[in-house]
Amino acid sequence: MKTIVVDSTPSALEYFTRLSEEIEDIRLMAKFENAWDAMEYTVNNNVDCVFMEVREPKRTALNLVKKLRARFPEILIVFVSQESRYMADANKLCVDYYLLKPYTKETLRYAASLLKLLARRLQKEIQIQTFGGFSLQKNHEPVLLSKKPKECLALLVAACGNEISKRRMHEIIWSSEEYGDKERQKLYSVLRRMNQTLEAYGLKELVISTSRSLRINTKMFDCDYYAWLVGDAPKSTGSFKTFLPEYAWRDLFLPFNAASQAKIVAPSEMTENA
Repeated sequence: MKTIVVDSTPSALEYFTRLSEEIEDIRLMAKFENAWDAMEYTVNNNVDCVFMEVREPKRTALNLVKKLRARFPEILIVFVSQESRYMADANKLCVDYYLLKPYTKETLRYAASLLKLLARRLQKEIQIQTFGGFSLQKNHEPVLLSKKPKECLALLVAACGNEISKRRMHEIIWSSEEYGDKERQKLYSVLRRMNQTLEAYGLKELVISTSRSLRINTKMFDCDYYAWLVGDAPKSTGSFKTFLPEYAWRDLFLPFNAASQAKIVAPSEMTENA
């Protein structure tokens, strides 16, 4: 992330500079003792993240945040302070992180990793949520899918880009039914409605289909479950208890669960012939 730091104390600027040199997620572009010099730099240069000291009198820092937010809505802002009493101000201004002094290299590295994750989510227009219930958004607006098309899409997301045969999809979602001609036509009707809705929202390429199978295009969106799986998000983001709670088949796709320590479904199980 292209980063600048604002602090009225030269030694604090040097400390941040020294630590950030060893953190790959931070690319320090400039450092400032004066907040308005920082604002001028941000207007004329591409900046992803601002680490900003806040102290009494706090008005300068708060005014700068308001101006930055108004002009650059997606810029990431971190308050840096020796005290926690400015957290209420940070919440009001939707500051992205609060870093307490004295901080260590590991503390700064952790903050940077969270900010990088947030930056990636802001860059992609499609967001998918799985913890607490399934939802799909484009540019922060919900994509409205009917019940079964939505469940089919959730299943593809849970498979993490692995192909799922249409027969296997039917077995998972309609587990109590045989897969005959009537059931096949019902599935095809649901998938047709899913594709029509996605196309209406300009998301035709989100699902990649063949005559026998489907898979989700994982490059097109950010997903809380994917971040959770690879450790790019705090485990508090979600757990097996809140993963796709509306679907009975969800345990098939968890890397573990409390009851059986079940393995994630292997790609070979997903691609059996239809």
